[in-house]
Amino acid sequence: MKSLLVLSLFFLSTTASAVTYNLQVLQSLSGTGDSTALALNDNGTVVGNSYNSETAQLESVYWSGGSVTSLGVTGTARGINNSDTIVGETGNLGTAFPVDSQAYSYTATGGVAYLGTLGGSNAAAHAINSSGVITGYAYPTGGNLLQSQAFIYQNGAMTSLGTVSSPTGYSRGHGINDAGEIVGRASAINFGGSEKHLTYWDASGNLNFYNSTSGNYSTGQQINNHGTIVGNGREAATGNTQFGMVWDVNGSLLNVFDSFGGTGNLGSRAWSLNDAGVIVGYGVDASSAKRASVSYDGVNMIDINTLVDLTGTGFVSLDEAHDINASGQIVGVGTRSDGSAGAFMLTAVPVPAAIWLFGSALAGLAWLRRKAIV
Repeated sequence: MKSLLVLSLFFLSTTASAVTYNLQVLQSLSGTGDSTALALNDNGTVVGNSYNSETAQLESVYWSGGSVTSLGVTGTARGINNSDTIVGETGNLGTAFPVDSQAYSYTATGGVAYLGTLGGSNAAAHAINSSGVITGYAYPTGGNLLQSQAFIYQNGAMTSLGTVSSPTGYSRGHGINDAGEIVGRASAINFGGSEKHLTYWDASGNLNFYNSTSGNYSTGQQINNHGTIVGNGREAATGNTQFGMVWDVNGSLLNVFDSFGGTGNLGSRAWSLNDAGVIVGYGVDASSAKRASVSYDGVNMIDINTLVDLTGTGFVSLDEAHDINASGQIVGVGTRSDGSAGAFMLTAVPVPAAIWLFGSALAGLAWLRRKAIV
């Protein structure tokens, strides 16, 4: 098994250096104005938000076949599964603590359906798996953002996943895999009253509260079908710099990504990963600018801008990579020449077969390790 791991890492490191990407510009609703791509499925359908000059709002949208379509609601679409069911939240995205957000799901045949709350006024859906199970967060009765609770939505009902210390605790669900395992973050008291840390709920909804770093903050962003978790956190008990992190399903810290030479509160972030273990996110460079990143081995982070020719695309930089699908297509947000935020999708040319093949071998090793531990 050790020889397979060494061979896998060798092919990953040597093949990654030869990967390049073609960029597809994902048009805004109004042709100009901000747009952001947040997630995609294996069919290449992309979701996010885009500015609509007619309504003067950022609206939930999806991109398919080169066209952008509004869902008809303000807010953002955050997740999509391979059945093209979209989930997200309504509300004013320009408000730091929105007071009008509602969790929704959307299908082409059924339109927008609101998911309700946990008794309070607000909710937001963040992710959906292949079975249509949704996670996010919602306000409980009498609660607010500082006391929000992660939820699971299935069979037409929203159920709280609980907090570390009810009723004043805080939790959020961010990512879900096909087994129904959920990751996010939670705190023992409330949002502002205690440290927040990576949290994992197993397929039965049991909460595990991890203090998995020596720092005072961590959050899980996504979990793949092999139980690998990515997100970000702080390494030190004091200080504010956050770095992208990788954990196993038991909360053991596997890797901390560095920045691209930047310093300050943001060093790097891991937003998502696929089942081959390829991780996307961003790193901050020496000029304090975000640079979209990809990691093929879960250890080394590469600036995607070095793998893409932006000539003639209208982009001056790719700032954040938010999601990656099974075939390695990547979506995110960059900066256009007019200074606006632009959504993009990247496709590897050619598809790096060695990466997916040996990445899958690494994923298999992770699965074997998980079987031995769990």
